Amino acid sequence: MASLPTKFTFLDLFFDDSLKPLSFDDDDFIFPMFEKENRMCITGYTENVVPNYSFDEFRSHFRLTRSSFELLLNMIMAKSPLVPNIQHGRPSVPAEKQLLLGLWFLATSECCRILCDRFDVSKSSVKRITRKVSEALNDLKHQMIIWPVGGKIIETADKFKAIVGFPGVIGSVDGTHIMIPRPSDHSGAYLNRKKSYSIVLQGVCDADLCFTDVYVGWPGSVHDARVYQNSSLASRMQNMPNEYHLLGDGAYPLSGSLLTPFRDFGNLTRDEKTYNWKHSATRTTVERAFGLLKGI
Repeated sequence: MASLPTKFTFLDLFFDDSLKPLSFDDDDFIFPMFEKENRMCITGYTENVVPNYSFDEFRSHFRLTRSSFELLLNMIMAKSPLVPNIQHGRPSVPAEKQLLLGLWFLATSECCRILCDRFDVSKSSVKRITRKVSEALNDLKHQMIIWPVGGKIIETADKFKAIVGFPGVIGSVDGTHIMIPRPSDHSGAYLNRKKSYSIVLQGVCDADLCFTDVYVGWPGSVHDARVYQNSSLASRMQNMPNEYHLLGDGAYPLSGSLLTPFRDFGNLTRDEKTYNWKHSATRTTVERAFGLLKGI
């Protein structure tokens, strides 16, 4: 059996032109009517338009509220400032504008040309800013994606139990696909069952729809069960107390630390049907979390 290609992150695929189809050029395909030396831009988008967005409009475009944006900006600037302290040369793009651009890209996956026009910056600036913002967000992952320990385990299980009475749940696990351009190498490995190219994101969330564990990078053709078995989450769950477990759908292997539904061939008992109903009602928190993440 052929070995799988090296795992890629979404940003690797965006910035590495060799991973895009040779016949597809973002700039010329999206905006063939614009000459590159005379590019049309939206002037004052972040300065004049964004401040007038309603609560729902801002959250829809950037996947978080305005107050959460301000908090995130302050956290990034305290840890890894986006704007260097340069006293000469071309003026730097303000940190707020950089974060808005980076979040817009992560939310929409729009190509460089559209981002250049919307935020009135050069293509090189778009690539540099999206990289910097993504790295800054990655630096905050241990502050934002936190696995429950100690008393937090009990608190998490209590919140899950409050949904429909399913005990001992410390997380709901599932996989979702992040769409990518067709890679030039090993493209078949990235072709998922829906015949589109993707990488797999495995996520665990709590009852408040907050992610507590994230694992990403496997090609889209890889089954959820294999992604789980190769993640640190699988070994972490082996060390959890026996009364606590994850909930996963039928794609995952049943174990003492990962509970899945009964397979329904039309002969389930009443208790098994009740179990499946409670399992589904509790587990779907992760599907809702993915929906919020993708803006569905």
